Amino acid sequence: MVKLADLMANAAQIMKLDLARIRLATKHAGLKGGAAEEVLAKFLKQRLPGSLGITTGHVVDANGGLSKQADVIIYDALRTPILFESALDGWDVVPAEGVVAVIEVKMHLTAADIPSVVANCDSVMQLRRDAYIGHAVQTIDAYGSRWNELPVYYSLFAYESDSMYAAELNELLSSHALQDRIGSVCYLDRGVSLHADLSGGAAALVPVATELATLLDIPTPNALLLWLTALSTVVSVGASRRPIDLMRYAPEEHAELRGTVRGTSPEVARRRAEAAGQQTLTGLGMDPATAACITTKMLDGQPLTAGDLRAVEAVGGQVVPDDEGHAKLVIPTRGS
Repeated sequence: MVKLADLMANAAQIMKLDLARIRLATKHAGLKGGAAEEVLAKFLKQRLPGSLGITTGHVVDANGGLSKQADVIIYDALRTPILFESALDGWDVVPAEGVVAVIEVKMHLTAADIPSVVANCDSVMQLRRDAYIGHAVQTIDAYGSRWNELPVYYSLFAYESDSMYAAELNELLSSHALQDRIGSVCYLDRGVSLHADLSGGAAALVPVATELATLLDIPTPNALLLWLTALSTVVSVGASRRPIDLMRYAPEEHAELRGTVRGTSPEVARRRAEAAGQQTLTGLGMDPATAACITTKMLDGQPLTAGDLRAVEAVGGQVVPDDEGHAKLVIPTRGS
């Protein structure tokens, strides 16, 4: 019988060998760090659901907020557009609404790294995630609250470490909201830090922080297995997000599906507005031909027919006049 623990132990040994090869191949800290992130990303791509995308880069919100460099970003690949892709450097900019988890990767973790880890986590958690289209069809109970979308899960992965740091992390995170705390730590050479409820005497592991559960250091040779099961549990629950209202990310260009983008030609502005309008309407469930027709009429200032209005209302939208009497499309962006 094949045991999952044996498979994960073998995978851990391969990752450690990869780390040794990285160190032999280059002395450049940046290149070594990037290669270590790629090793973990490859491991996760082979084991997490195919609907999840994995990249590196930055997370951004519709208000212009930007995270620090995020080593591994896990996102809903079916509904999340990549806002910017650097072919040269291999990193992406991902809208916060589609991000499911962020993992910080350390080749060697020390106590001196812990404050910066918390700061990096804070840079992700402070981003707003409210540029959604439509209402949530389900809610999720976690962190002592009910959510339309599960908050971003932040984890730390260290190939090597001087020690285990649950106590230090708990102290630094004690004033943070439950959903803004670091969810787990993997020390590949030592064990894991996972949330555990100790109120009943024995430690009861739970997937995320609660009022009674804080991080607990667990020395184990099966660190990779325990960490992956905790991560997989959370990201599987939070894997599906609502469609993202990209118009919120460019309010000057797309807020009313018309007008000229400052600094660009009218032709480019028109194409951008048409694409944004059609994407918004089809994202709500409207068929592409009807979405294209309604978008063109609104951009050209043509009156909408009763059928057009019914089609917009059928997908949860509304057409209202703006201050100048032009038709303006209103799309619900917040869950109830």
